[in-house]
Amino acid sequence: MAGVRPSSLSGAWKAKRRAVLRLIVACGISALALFLIIGIILAGRNMPPLAPQSQPILIAGGRVANHHVSVKSWSFDYDHAQLSPDGSFGTIDGLHNGIIYRHSKPFLKISAQHATLNTITYDFTATGRVRVERIGSGNGQTFETDFIVWENAAKQLKLNHPSYMRTGNQLLEIEHVLFDVKNGTLRIGKIDGTVTL
Repeated sequence: MAGVRPSSLSGAWKAKRRAVLRLIVACGISALALFLIIGIILAGRNMPPLAPQSQPILIAGGRVANHHVSVKSWSFDYDHAQLSPDGSFGTIDGLHNGIIYRHSKPFLKISAQHATLNTITYDFTATGRVRVERIGSGNGQTFETDFIVWENAAKQLKLNHPSYMRTGNQLLEIEHVLFDVKNGTLRIGKIDGTVTL
């Protein structure tokens, strides 16, 4: 050990010690990151499915049960529905036998491929192949379109996309339609087609 200074030995030892500590810290951080990644990937596995709800879902002023939704101003049947986690929003497939009421009597009949429902305001939209039939019109008056909006507070059904109105064997293309259920009126926009009266 002649010619080697004790201070240079302690400096080399300190450098080795720092390198070992850095390696240990890096390994620890890597292990922690790997643990977190595996935990995130495996989260939710082996969770038992939620028990099916056998009781109807009650919403203020209405209810959902056995593929049927009913509130004071409208009701309809459906093939499949899914509610958001908080229950305030629903998506519905296969809407049929839909009825909009006026003074507790059926006024409009609706069917649609898809619908979205706000369970707080009772507004809904329907898309896909949508059919609206005016009940009691005497001549089988129906409207076919791809999008409708029901505003529950205003009691209005809006067909804002082009619609086809069928009355018997006659067909008219209409730019837009507004059913004011509260007043029992129907407003139609620009018409294309001919009608025999």
